[in-house]
Amino acid sequence: PVIPRCLECHGTYFETNGPPPNRYVKTGFVVGVTCEKCHGPGKDHAQREAEKTTKSAGEILNPAGFSRARQMDLCAWCHAGVGTSLRPEFSYVPGEPLPNYLKLAEPDAAAALDVHGSQVELLERSRCFQKSEMTCLTCHDVHRAQRDLQEFSQRCLGCHKPETAMFPRQNHSAASNCVDCHMPLEETNLIVFDQSGKKARPKVRNHWIKVYEAAVQGK
Repeated sequence: PVIPRCLECHGTYFETNGPPPNRYVKTGFVVGVTCEKCHGPGKDHAQREAEKTTKSAGEILNPAGFSRARQMDLCAWCHAGVGTSLRPEFSYVPGEPLPNYLKLAEPDAAAALDVHGSQVELLERSRCFQKSEMTCLTCHDVHRAQRDLQEFSQRCLGCHKPETAMFPRQNHSAASNCVDCHMPLEETNLIVFDQSGKKARPKVRNHWIKVYEAAVQGK
């Protein structure tokens, strides 16, 4: 079954029509991740602009102006595991404290985390995150697809300077690809497909930024 929490991350709006929990109203849904997912409902804003009124209700939210905690909450809504809903799905409003809407598992430093859906928890284990004020927006431009590893490396070099002694000592260049060694692709155990009689697991980027010996040795 496709439960509401799945659609809450992979869609913008669905109305349930159950039980069972995988039945939905067949009209009025919004598939995919649209602007309203991060910027809040836009109906009042669009109406105000169309009518050229000065009504203040329905302002579009700008996550770039949120505090660090609220930025991370917005990303954690879809990138921190399934959790347990405390309010109806799709009721979360960007900029609000996520724990009021969704109870996520308590952090356990000894527990293994799957690379699918746990990006925020993995990032929070990273020294990069713990020793800075970075958020997901530090590296990600959410308005476009990003596939250029060299571009991501430039984000890394905003803090990590190649002229320091660390880079020559490790005998590698940091300018072209930090990501494959320090955020390797790993198979998820949460999504398994049957493909031509074989089990196939998609690979997802591990967001725990650190040294992975196997990745380094493979270079």
